[in-house]
Parts: sequence; structure tokens; C-alpha cells
Amino acid sequence: MNSDAGNNDTHPYIALKGRVPCKVVGIISKGDLLVTAQTPGFGTAFNDQIDSPNAVFGTALEDYPGGNGFGIIEVKV
Repeated sequence: MNSDAGNNDTHPYIALKGRVPCKVVGIISKGDLLVTAQTPGFGTAFNDQIDSPNAVFGTALEDYPGGNGFGIIEVKV
């Protein structure tokens, strides 16, 4: 249907609902609410001191210990 729309760089996949992989930064615990991170294209754990509750896009379904770089976890959208 959208074969002429472009490639993955110009028209990346988006998740509207379901269990999907998500690139994350920082320490994430299973059950954490996720918001967009300062790094474009990544999610991070919701912090009620900084983030708006309206910015939440999903819930972490597994832990990520943080550390250097980023990880990929399963998220419920």
C-alpha cells in the first residue's frame, strides 16, 4: 500500500499498540513508565520531578541495567 512512500530512513515504522522493541537509555525497571529521552529516538524512565505525565508513551516489560550506551527492551504501547 505504501510502497512508494520512501525507505526506513524517511518513513520509519511506528508502534500504535502492542508489545514492541524500544531503544532505551538509563536505568529501567520492569513496570516503569517511559517517556522520550533527550537522545532522539530513545526512551527513558519517567521522572515525576521533571517529566509531564502527558509525555508517557509506554510501559517497560523488562529491566535494563543502564550503563554505557543504550539497550533494547520490550515495551507495551
